[in-house]
Amino acid sequence: MTYESTKEKRYKDLVSALNWLDPSQLDYNEWLGVGFALDYEGFSPSVWDEWSQRDPERYKPFEALKKAKGFNQSQQKTPITGDTIFRLALNRGWSAGRIQSDHPGNYPVYYPVIQPVNTKQSDPIDQQKETEKINRLKKTLKAQHTKEEIFRIPENEWNPENDLIHYLKAVFRPGDIVGYNTNAKWNPKKQKYDPSDIGTFRSVSEIIELLEHGSKVTEVIKGLNQQAGAWIRVNPMDGNGGKDENVTDYRHVLIESDKIPVLDQLSIIHELRLPITALVYSGNKSIHAVVKINASDRKEYRSRVEYLFNLLDRYGLQVDQNNKNESRMSRIPGVIRADQKQFLIETNTGLPSYEEWKKMIISISEDEDADDLELPTMEDFEEKETEWLVKGYIPKGCITILAGTGGTGKSSIWASLLSSLSSGQPTILEGLYGVERDPVKVMYITTEDDIERVVKPKLRKNHANQKNIITMSPLDKRFEKVIIGTQFFEKLIRRHKPALCLIDPLQSFIDPKVRMAERNAMRQTLGHLLTLGMECGTAFIILMHTNKMNGTYGRQRIADSSDMWDIARSVLMLGETGEDELKYISHEKSNYGRLGKTVTFKIVDSVPVFQGYSDKKDRDYILDETKKKNSKTDKNDSVQECINIILSELSDNEGKARVEDIDELLKSLGYSVRNIKDAKHHLYENKMIETQKDGMSGKVDMVRVYEEKS
Repeated sequence: MTYESTKEKRYKDLVSALNWLDPSQLDYNEWLGVGFALDYEGFSPSVWDEWSQRDPERYKPFEALKKAKGFNQSQQKTPITGDTIFRLALNRGWSAGRIQSDHPGNYPVYYPVIQPVNTKQSDPIDQQKETEKINRLKKTLKAQHTKEEIFRIPENEWNPENDLIHYLKAVFRPGDIVGYNTNAKWNPKKQKYDPSDIGTFRSVSEIIELLEHGSKVTEVIKGLNQQAGAWIRVNPMDGNGGKDENVTDYRHVLIESDKIPVLDQLSIIHELRLPITALVYSGNKSIHAVVKINASDRKEYRSRVEYLFNLLDRYGLQVDQNNKNESRMSRIPGVIRADQKQFLIETNTGLPSYEEWKKMIISISEDEDADDLELPTMEDFEEKETEWLVKGYIPKGCITILAGTGGTGKSSIWASLLSSLSSGQPTILEGLYGVERDPVKVMYITTEDDIERVVKPKLRKNHANQKNIITMSPLDKRFEKVIIGTQFFEKLIRRHKPALCLIDPLQSFIDPKVRMAERNAMRQTLGHLLTLGMECGTAFIILMHTNKMNGTYGRQRIADSSDMWDIARSVLMLGETGEDELKYISHEKSNYGRLGKTVTFKIVDSVPVFQGYSDKKDRDYILDETKKKNSKTDKNDSVQECINIILSELSDNEGKARVEDIDELLKSLGYSVRNIKDAKHHLYENKMIETQKDGMSGKVDMVRVYEEKS
């Protein structure tokens, strides 16, 4: 049966039929049909949502709003129209002209105008005025809100001075400086007026006092242009400018949308229970909502605003994305704009704070992990210079590897570093003329050396300030809890905040289930150190052994886990120069600057003594030593050394090198053509390397193949 009527009568009958229907008595398809029908007839999705709330057992917050976003019947040959609602109502006893009270369910009469939620106002007189305004708003807005509507208030009912006073008291606090603007220029592209300068800055208390003592808005806010209206910044300013850096409190954000009808804007704002400080009619196509953010700093402000804007967009408000900055201007109430009034609709509605609002949104959202899905933008991060514990060699808050084979002075070097930092002296890495520093607290945890018999004598000989060195004996009952990633370990670092924590060896302080040789196995484990380092400013030095294979250098020398090289931000490699007990510390990796020069030293009575700097690196010393040994090495050893050198060279060159360069290097070290050929054959056969032809030069590259270890 098709129900025909005039447009106005059809609308009234649709509202009557909808109110007659009890959603709890409809199945899912019938309920969905009502939504399609309302959409076709031009009703806001909020009408469907509010009607659906009459079935509390099945009602899901925002479900109707979400589904309505996907409605598109424009291409349908037989769209679902309001006749569906008439049919459902007629089958349940409704007839044209019957009113809601006839229905046995006795629901209140329904009007598709959304009531404001949780209205609050500390001043009872103000509350009465706000209630009157909302009632007036409901009277002056047409219910058929598919077209743009203009809020019209009779002249004898409008008090612009009261509007501005209530607004200023709601948005600002005594002592705040207010920024407003009356100067405007016509924007032909947007076909509207825009502010033409930064505006005027005045004390909010001064403005309120003048208005309360009888001054008119036009007398207090001078220079008003009744064609353009006027603007006001939604946050207090310092009075020195109108930029974001001039904002003194991250209190509010402006929410505005002129892409959907005004009443739809109001409906969504109220349904989402936004923490509103003030709602202002702009005098044109939008409502300006001053929404509570109350962030502690700009970073938190931007994060909260991003979350709010994304959510509003999801629920159809289509907010102006240009309003995210904290110094934004909104329309000021109490002035005229092109014969229309910029007036105050309400203050302090919705939930009382951003925190409570977000908690409510997350609790009713289908995406309960929505909070975890928010991401900052690059604008939220500040640029920072690298801070150094030892300039150029050991960055603060990061992991540094100190690696070497036995006999290269590893324990003497760490004892020297701890001693220098604890006593405020230059370190051996800084040579004889390093800059003195303030003494700092350092931590040392080890299972390698006896504290009383080995560690203390070394520290004494290096003139350590032992009061600044904290440690824990392996005999301590708590020692077994010192595992990286555990709460106990993190509490230790947070409690003491050492400038340096030296760990020797790493495998003694990680979960025994972690397989160090497994690719990527160490990343998650050592991620805890990186987080702690950034939080506490602690630099971590991890002592590691190097493998003893001849011909290996660089990252190939790190024993146990190649991932350690990637995780570390700095790598220091120890070795023998081959000259009269002279040793070296070669800086092999630096993420935050150029590699430091190689330090040469000798050990005298457990104390490393600086000898000088060298331009040679670990690779140079290893290859020099390999060349000396080559004549005394048998064929099988020579092939293995060639293999080691090839893999080391590839590792040092990001996994790729010219075949001809590899061959030339090995020949220069004295290896025979046969040794080189056998080494490459072994690597090819075991799928450790492959070759690729360079399309530009036509030359052949040797490429390292990395396999996942199990």
